[in-house]
Amino acid sequence: MTQSADIGHPGLRPTEDGPLPGWDAGGKTETINDVMLRAVEQYPDRVHLDISGELWTYRAVYERAAAYAAGLIAAGVRPGDRVATVLDNNADAVTMWFGINLAGAISVPVNIANRGEYLRSLLRQGGGEGLSPPLESTAPHGALDGR
Repeated sequence: MTQSADIGHPGLRPTEDGPLPGWDAGGKTETINDVMLRAVEQYPDRVHLDISGELWTYRAVYERAAAYAAGLIAAGVRPGDRVATVLDNNADAVTMWFGINLAGAISVPVNIANRGEYLRSLLRQGGGEGLSPPLESTAPHGALDGR
């Protein structure tokens, strides 16, 4: 087992399997989707995320991301669209990011602490075609009013 270096974040630590071998694209350009799909094929049950003890395998991350991508596409999101996300820093933020990429869209993460006109301005400028999850279900009460 190869040990990877401590990355200095208390919620994230190397897996006991060690780091994955480097990705050799053979001179071609690869997307994050290509790399993810290859990891799912080669290491489906290896831990991909460890967020404060919550373990996610490559397969589990991909399955959740694919479900998010399907939902975004069904909601009308198309390749190149921007999708704003208002999520805490957790596994949902990571799997949604992968899902947005799988849908061919562009992720626009929005800090959950933003309020009032600043939040409205962020959503107008970069929020684009979708917001996931819907703002009314995730924004703290009064966030759009500046409270």
